[in-house]
Amino acid sequence: MAYLANDYSLLERRVKEYEANGTFHSKNWQKTVPLSVLVSVYNQEEQLRKILLALAQQTYAPENFEVVIVDDGSRKETSLDYMARQNFPFNVKYIWQPDLGFRVAKARNEGLKRAQHETIICLDADMIPEHV
Repeated sequence: MAYLANDYSLLERRVKEYEANGTFHSKNWQKTVPLSVLVSVYNQEEQLRKILLALAQQTYAPENFEVVIVDDGSRKETSLDYMARQNFPFNVKYIWQPDLGFRVAKARNEGLKRAQHETIICLDADMIPEHV
């Protein structure tokens, strides 16, 4: 499927479909809408820990979402890959690329390639979601 820049038609169709068929009105809608959360980081060990803990506290069904950590070249001695090995209730993928300057867009694109689900949420490591 090819996407055009700033083409939100797929998203708009999906929202209309969910509104029409009552997906958002069902208590079980989280079981029918799997999603991938992309978290971009760069030498932000503590922030990443906080965001992963916050995501673990969400009410969204943890078996129905994954977290893809995209690391834009953090130092090897403070590499964040150990976070991906922690025991979280959701699947965690960790992608690291060499530090060749600010390339967060490339890191996110790599994360998108490895994301398992069509619905994507992009966060930076300093964006801590509230418990809802």
